[in-house]
Amino acid sequence: MNRIFSAAALCGLVLFSGSASAALLDFTTGAAPANPVPVGDGISATFGTLGYTLIANPNNLTRSEAALGDCGGILDCTIDGYGINDDEVTGGTQSLTLKFDRSVWINQIYFLDLFAKDQAALDASNGSANADGNNIETAKIDLFSETDTLIASFLFDAVVTKQVNGGFAVFDLPGIDNAIQAAKLVFTGRSKDGDDGSNDYALAGLSINDVDINEVPLPASLVLLLSALAGFGVLSRRRKALTA
Repeated sequence: MNRIFSAAALCGLVLFSGSASAALLDFTTGAAPANPVPVGDGISATFGTLGYTLIANPNNLTRSEAALGDCGGILDCTIDGYGINDDEVTGGTQSLTLKFDRSVWINQIYFLDLFAKDQAALDASNGSANADGNNIETAKIDLFSETDTLIASFLFDAVVTKQVNGGFAVFDLPGIDNAIQAAKLVFTGRSKDGDDGSNDYALAGLSINDVDINEVPLPASLVLLLSALAGFGVLSRRRKALTA
């Protein structure tokens, strides 16, 4: 029985390993525009079998300017990603709403142009130079369920990342296995000064887990599980025959 349980447990790991692998939704790919390129009020697209929409408020979603950072080797980083109107999501006045057609596990969110106004001063003062919040750009992230129930809200400051090359920043979500399940995300900011006095940023991408976006087909794993159990059944019968 112990051996059969071990085999089932091992196959169970194989069974669910596909759903545990993260998929990268990269908004920084494509030809770099010389200036922000309007793409309308929003976009509707698919990612694997997952559908999503990205809507700008107010209006005028844009593909942002050519990226200057290296995106930590995670993203393509040809452009900064998505913003609104003149370039990026400006705190206090604008928002981006990313909605999936089903709940997914969000692991990480990536931003570009999320700067500290004076990173050197912040580092030298161990953050005390940011007492009034005016020295950093901040992304506000709200996560919602499929029924539009607010799940969690976060304020993500540029100073946390210590990244100034292109303002690339990675927000690691807390929660079970560093992930939170959500169907909608709303990105806003605070009305504070950033590196250029506007407190804005570009949405560069997300790392998500979704059972339908994986390379391990579920039926094949199920067959593997049943085959292993059948094999141990045959082995058990042979041992009983030898003992008799």
